[in-house]
Amino acid sequence: MGIFDLIRRLIERLLELIRRLFGRSEDCEQTPVPDGCEIGWQPSVLTPVFYGARDLEPTGEDGSAPGACRIFFPSLDGAVFDAPVLEGCGRYPLILFCHGMCELDTEHYKRWFEIPAALARSGYVVLAPALSGAPPSEADDDLALLENLESWLRTSWEHASVLAAETGIIGHSRGAGLAARYAGSASIAAFASLSGQGISPSFELTMPKLYTWGDPTIDLFSEISPSTWSSIAPNRHSVDFAGAGHFDYLRAGRSECENKSGRGPCHLVPTLSMDIAATFFGKYMPPELWDSLHDCIPDSLIAPSHGLTTEQQFFAGGHLMGFDLLEDSDVCSVELAWTTGGGTGTVSRP
Repeated sequence: MGIFDLIRRLIERLLELIRRLFGRSEDCEQTPVPDGCEIGWQPSVLTPVFYGARDLEPTGEDGSAPGACRIFFPSLDGAVFDAPVLEGCGRYPLILFCHGMCELDTEHYKRWFEIPAALARSGYVVLAPALSGAPPSEADDDLALLENLESWLRTSWEHASVLAAETGIIGHSRGAGLAARYAGSASIAAFASLSGQGISPSFELTMPKLYTWGDPTIDLFSEISPSTWSSIAPNRHSVDFAGAGHFDYLRAGRSECENKSGRGPCHLVPTLSMDIAATFFGKYMPPELWDSLHDCIPDSLIAPSHGLTTEQQFFAGGHLMGFDLLEDSDVCSVELAWTTGGGTGTVSRP
């Protein structure tokens, strides 16, 4: 590394440290919660709670889910599969989570837990359906299933009243390609791709977009070339996880396909990716009472410091820890880049 690159990185680190230390402002506040809310705030990426989850299967009865899926949601109860939905504290945007393909796994959609859980803690309802894993261009049945499930969730789910109007979508591998197709035909507020394949339809989308990828030698076909990147409309964000494999977003041992594709040396990719997904959607698709989040979260997507009450600290354990842990790692590094209305920039960590 040359002296000028070293100076540039030191300046970037200093500026980011200043933003994190002094990033909280009086504008970084939410609208007061309704009377009857059990806590004094609406969950957000800066003020998380716990989360709950439910597994649903189609029963053929009127009102049942049109496909197998797992739903994540904010909760104050730590008993995940018995936890009730936190209601009465403002409405939550919906995020659709589209898994990729691993022919070696059973119920691969259930292998994805940490990212949907982090989003639920941050004030979202997350729908993770069981998909076929077909190539995106051939996945018409999966596309129809997404549409049917979103419609069902908004009209027939017993907790439909907690949903805000906005829908976001995030996908991994082939699931990201499916998400790109869906975002092109549905009303989607924000799109995110985790090592996406078949994602070229997303390059034409005008909503905010997030793209992540790993090492091209063990994460094939997911890195976006500089010329393509420059042609994608703002607001656009990218995250390059150095040395990461295609399935490294999952914790080690979660999927059989990590042995097939290879795994990188950094064990922090799952933690970093859940943090970045939460800050991305928090910036561009905040929960109902948190309009200020867009300006609170910097374009780098590295969350600013945010003073928490003692009660909020109780719920916030383990949340947004990725970049703090990264500072102590000698095998992990990440580069974030963006082009937004505020300009173009890059940040490297550590």
